[in-house]
Amino acid sequence: MNTTHTSRHRGNDTGTGATTDRTNPPMTRRLSRLVPALCGLLLVLVGVTACGRTESSGATTTDATTTGSELSYEAVGACKDVFSRTDAPGAQIIVLWDSTASVADMPFPAALAEDLKTASLDDGTLSVIAVDGEAVAPRILAKDVALSTTGERDRPSVAKLAEVIPACVQSVYLNGLVPTAPGTDLHRAMTVAAEIAEPGATVWTVSDMMSTSGQLALSKAVLAEPADQAAETAAADAPVDLHRNVWKVSGMANAATPLLSASREWVRDFTRGLCRGWNASGCKSIELDPVNPVRTATGLPKDPVPPFPAVDAVTTATTCSFTLPDELLFDGGSAELRGDVDEVLNQPLALLDANAETTLRIVGHAASSGAYTAAELLALSKARVQAVRDRIVAAGIEKARVSSRGVGDTEPLAEDIDPSTGLQIPEIAAAERRVELIIEGAPCSR
Repeated sequence: MNTTHTSRHRGNDTGTGATTDRTNPPMTRRLSRLVPALCGLLLVLVGVTACGRTESSGATTTDATTTGSELSYEAVGACKDVFSRTDAPGAQIIVLWDSTASVADMPFPAALAEDLKTASLDDGTLSVIAVDGEAVAPRILAKDVALSTTGERDRPSVAKLAEVIPACVQSVYLNGLVPTAPGTDLHRAMTVAAEIAEPGATVWTVSDMMSTSGQLALSKAVLAEPADQAAETAAADAPVDLHRNVWKVSGMANAATPLLSASREWVRDFTRGLCRGWNASGCKSIELDPVNPVRTATGLPKDPVPPFPAVDAVTTATTCSFTLPDELLFDGGSAELRGDVDEVLNQPLALLDANAETTLRIVGHAASSGAYTAAELLALSKARVQAVRDRIVAAGIEKARVSSRGVGDTEPLAEDIDPSTGLQIPEIAAAERRVELIIEGAPCSR
């Protein structure tokens, strides 16, 4: 049975939007050329035993060769023929792809591949936006291109084409993608996505979500704030309206320089907060991916990892002093140790274990705050150093070697209250909230 549909005028479509016959002869001849190449590609990628024949021409399929994720010339040409359509009526997939130097190498997201297959089956469309760096606009690599051929959706060739569409997207648009400027400007790319998103779109951001340029840059001051608070401020200062469309993120916090668990969780919570502030849906489903192996990026513009809190070690000939930011040790504003606290205690524990003659002094500090009294800050710092001491003793270090004291905000590194406003200076206050481990009797490296 012949059916018709009204095409949408999209992107660089030069058509008129008139009613299009899904079974017109030119498209039938086009299918006879596309299906053999793509079906052969399917044989290579997913091991299907037989693709059969095209419905219209009866032409048998032939294999296309691939090299890793690279498609053959014939297969890429067939993919491009599919993408040349700009009148598909189905749901819209928008992909923001971040290949900047801070991003750890990662495979094509399996969930994105499934969304592309579904969109192909439903005769949906794809837009691809390449994230770039400082003062450089993101590149729109594809805008509302089709993910399938026209015609009845229950044809076998439609399902076969859907299986290879993720490989087509990767080969045609993403392989060899290189940014042109240093840094990562995610806000500009998200703004472009919001501008082209239609109701019912799904927006995918494949990125470590660590912007170092533009309005969303993760500065030391931003990273000193709780993630939810930082996200609320960022969403107000760098607005994006995703119109309640679903936002999905892959690769979040998978940096070329590995992050501590606390920093990865901060990025996750910050991204969820942005999702809410940017009027998107699906925010609760945004999760961290497993950590991927680190790559050595070559030939990419400079893009350093933002200044996340880190353990600082200072050595002399006979001492090693570690400064541990509270956010790496404790859950929120409590004295409860994080479940992953060994990530930051392993180095001092190893030094203590290897040098039985050493002793350890633990000193806990707090930042000045109008919300707490000096006595409350002192009590919190004492509770925190006790928790750290207990953990170190539980790891096998003799109690007699360990002393501890909490000093509240009485030994500041610098003034952390702005005298003109009476408010905390976030990055200075963050430096005050710390625990110091001073190991006496051995330098940091031996």
